[in-house]
Amino acid sequence: MKNTIDLNSKKNGRPLLKEEDKKSEIIKVRVTKKEKKKVEKLLKKSNYRSISHMVREIVLEGRYKIVELDPEGSRKKMLLVSQAKAIGINFNQVVKMLNSKNTSYFTKNEKEKLLNQVDIIQQILLKIHREFF
Repeated sequence: MKNTIDLNSKKNGRPLLKEEDKKSEIIKVRVTKKEKKKVEKLLKKSNYRSISHMVREIVLEGRYKIVELDPEGSRKKMLLVSQAKAIGINFNQVVKMLNSKNTSYFTKNEKEKLLNQVDIIQQILLKIHREFF
């Protein structure tokens, strides 16, 4: 029995591409040194594998994904989230207390003010939730 190698299939490594899927054509674009450094900087900030991959997605797919993390913004976001959670905990405690107590001790005006404040807290929490989650 003779051993033969099938060139159309591979057991390991990168799969073979169809002829129409092979990236064999080259487009040259001239840029200044400054522009090239800018493109390379964008590439480092992104998840793209190469400049070619980045340019193909931007030009052909209309997608542009550069993820730049701002450490100060992340810190502020975490602080805001922790404060929002604290507000939520306090809000729940107030509502539980109001439900367990006899509200007849409050005047009608006090009840309206309290409900108004509860509504404001809910709106703030919803706004925070929509922006960050």
